[in-house]
Amino acid sequence: MRKYLILCIMAILGLSSFALADVQPGPTIRGDENRIIARPVDRTGSCVLTTLAPTASVNSFGWDGEDKYAAYIDPTTDGDAGCSAPFYPFHITSVDVPLLFFFGAEEVGFTVNYRVSINCPKDAASPGIAQNLKGPGAELCGVDVSYTITQADVDAPETFVQNVLLECCVSGPFYVIASFISYNGTPGVAPTPGFDLTVGGPTTELGDAWFHFFLGGTPDWCWFPGSLDFGCGATCNPGDVALFVNGDAGFDCAATTCEPCVRTYPGDDDTNPILIDSPSWAGTVDLCNYCSDYNMQLFGLGTFTGHGPDAVLSFTSIADPTCFNITITPSAGCDQWFRVRSILFDSFGALSAGAPNFPVFGQGQTHNFSGNGAPDDLGCWFPDTYYLIIDSRQFCCCPVDVTFTGDNSLAVELTGFDAISGDSKVTLNWRTNAESDIERWEVSRNGEFLAEVTGLGDNATGHSYTFVDNNVVNGERYIYRLTAYDVNGAATAFGMWAEATPMAGAGIVTEYSLMQNYPNPFNPTTNIQYTVRETGNVELKVYSVDGREVATLVNGVQDAGSYTVDFDASGLASGMYMYKMTVNGFTATQKMVLMK
Repeated sequence: MRKYLILCIMAILGLSSFALADVQPGPTIRGDENRIIARPVDRTGSCVLTTLAPTASVNSFGWDGEDKYAAYIDPTTDGDAGCSAPFYPFHITSVDVPLLFFFGAEEVGFTVNYRVSINCPKDAASPGIAQNLKGPGAELCGVDVSYTITQADVDAPETFVQNVLLECCVSGPFYVIASFISYNGTPGVAPTPGFDLTVGGPTTELGDAWFHFFLGGTPDWCWFPGSLDFGCGATCNPGDVALFVNGDAGFDCAATTCEPCVRTYPGDDDTNPILIDSPSWAGTVDLCNYCSDYNMQLFGLGTFTGHGPDAVLSFTSIADPTCFNITITPSAGCDQWFRVRSILFDSFGALSAGAPNFPVFGQGQTHNFSGNGAPDDLGCWFPDTYYLIIDSRQFCCCPVDVTFTGDNSLAVELTGFDAISGDSKVTLNWRTNAESDIERWEVSRNGEFLAEVTGLGDNATGHSYTFVDNNVVNGERYIYRLTAYDVNGAATAFGMWAEATPMAGAGIVTEYSLMQNYPNPFNPTTNIQYTVRETGNVELKVYSVDGREVATLVNGVQDAGSYTVDFDASGLASGMYMYKMTVNGFTATQKMVLMK
């Protein structure tokens, strides 16, 4: 007859053998058959850290495959009377792990293997997210534990806890994680950790407990906040984690600092979203590549509770009405357990479509504002800048396929805006990535209209513009902004601004230089800027990568100053080219790429 047996064992770091430790009744946490979980009396360290309420009830929930269980620990709030300021560096010396077995004497001689580790919190990069709601991240230290079942374990009359030696020094809150590795006994009767609980008392805060389950799909691992219902066919709430960390607060040790998440742009937050810049757009967004987490954020109409890494996309419409349709679908292989969730909002707040409380496993989301009369059509909307946050409802990650259809995307994208100070003048340079139906540009200076610049016409690769403001006073500060107007009179005001302070003597060339061409790559035209310090014979030539001269752009005497020359490569094949400048003994070479 199977029964629960919980062992109290002293783990020796790096070895697979253990010695039994003296025990005493621990906190009033009770396990199967109301037996008290007794913690080791000779544990290491001066204080104990746990997030579990002392009156919690221990019940088995299961430990299979490579499942993991984690507890978020902050010594400043989760320590006993032995922990006092200064709390950091905190020297971790061991972890108490309750083990729960589902077998009898027939399993004697078999070995269970698991790992205990200390991990950083995952840095979610977005403000307003409690650290314990970000989930566990990179491992700081850990130890593999092996234990072979004995007859004494089967016959043990009491409930005990395994004390695993683990040394680590941390500078802030951390996660302690137990990860099942393997069991060579009867399949399906592997030992279960007693810290996998349905509890009678909560952890300190929402998000302190986490569970990492095998879900049978791809990706097949997902972290779940233990205090949040994640839905597994029906409502189930695993509860809180009964892991205990032993150590010393304010210890003289070299603390390991958790590094911030390496952010991937664009799309990692709404300051630099993935731009949907054409009427028909499609792309794959891999949620595993992002740091941002907008969980529990309020967006006008409601709270977004995605609980996972987020990618942010954006598009701007200048047409009235604005009509569009967006579909978001989990990629192939993510259709069994993955739940995609999204929220769309404009400058007024969140839009309700496409964000159900419990999205269906494996199915996509739709934001239909196309006016096509379909059952999910919400009708066309208003000219505005829209932001779309995509995330999985649980802490899984998966690529998702996004498609956008509409005829109202932004007619122009501004990619650069510079103001160059001169002597009694300021030169403005701006560049666009693509243009459609732009009639004119308005330039404002210090908040007032300054001038109009005529648009250069439709171009899939955009244009470069220059405007010189000669009506300035040396020593005064000027701020410039741009507004584009399309042929229908619709305006797009850009948040990008440029600043300059003209000065006497500014703009005098003091060196020879050859700048990188712009745009680069290009098709088929680009411009090259260079400066000449003293009058001389300037040569500027273009060469193929095998050294063959293909064009001469400049060959003659030029005075000191700054110059720009256009290069038209219509007659050349796609590929890399070199351009070389020679003047008065100065030589410089740059590379450029023609991409047709």
